[in-house]
Amino acid sequence: MKPSTSEWVDKAEEDYRVMAAVAGLNPPAHDAVCFHAQQAAEKYLKAVLAERVIAFPKVHDLTRLLDLIDPAINELSAMRADLDALSRLSVQVRYPGFSTDSDKAKGARGIAATVRQICRRELGLEEG
Repeated sequence: MKPSTSEWVDKAEEDYRVMAAVAGLNPPAHDAVCFHAQQAAEKYLKAVLAERVIAFPKVHDLTRLLDLIDPAINELSAMRADLDALSRLSVQVRYPGFSTDSDKAKGARGIAATVRQICRRELGLEEG
């Protein structure tokens, strides 16, 4: 694995761990769960791009990153709608006037977990 890929994986794992940790807070921190779920997914997509030496812009839009990844990763391509929803949700939760709930937070965690699983497999990493 390229050193830059490893750095992206490390950053993705950090966001994934934070997402999991804040999911168990009482009172709940649903907005933070959604934000860190998006961040973990984003960094895993960037890890795949880095490993394949595909240049990518400094964006937080998961579908733009998905467009740069080989469509042969059908599992990711099939997640386009979920990735788009997670991108939009992670922006909304950062501003006053919008809060999410346990169902959306649970959905965001599921999307992040699936992206993590697919990307780790693509990178030849254990499921961990």
